[in-house]
Amino acid sequence: MRRPAALASAALACAGATAGAADYLPEIPYPFANQQEFWINSQPLADRDLAGRVVLVMFWSYGCHNCRNSLAWINDLHERRGSNRNLAIIGVHTPEFESEKDKQALRDQVGRLGLEFPVMIDNDFLFWNALGNRWWPAFYIADRQGQLRGSYFGEVHSGTDRARRIEALIGGLLSP
Repeated sequence: MRRPAALASAALACAGATAGAADYLPEIPYPFANQQEFWINSQPLADRDLAGRVVLVMFWSYGCHNCRNSLAWINDLHERRGSNRNLAIIGVHTPEFESEKDKQALRDQVGRLGLEFPVMIDNDFLFWNALGNRWWPAFYIADRQGQLRGSYFGEVHSGTDRARRIEALIGGLLSP
């Protein structure tokens, strides 16, 4: 069961909250949940599409060196676990620089970087603010009920302690 609609609305309303203050992953705001132009590698995702699934959200920007360094790990994780219907990996591209707001340039970068997981285009920082995020890259993990269970900030590389902690958390949340 996902969080109550009133709680989700409250999470969106507290855009000024500090990172980690939200207890639940906020609803995917309109227009993202309804319009294809805001998605790469996926049809528009809405809260109902994530119901009952563990969700890993990665905030990133293609001009961010630390984000690009983390993409090998997230691609590897997607390759190993992406076929698991109980896990959703969503990249939220929130531009660090004005030039990164160009949707076609982002689509080209996603192709060049070999990303296959869904990427939401968050040019106006709607989802970023709803979650109270402040960093690139940032990783948020929510359980099957949408409750946030972990957040990690900064680069992640395969085989590191940080990667193992994130993957252990995900594995635990996926276990029956």
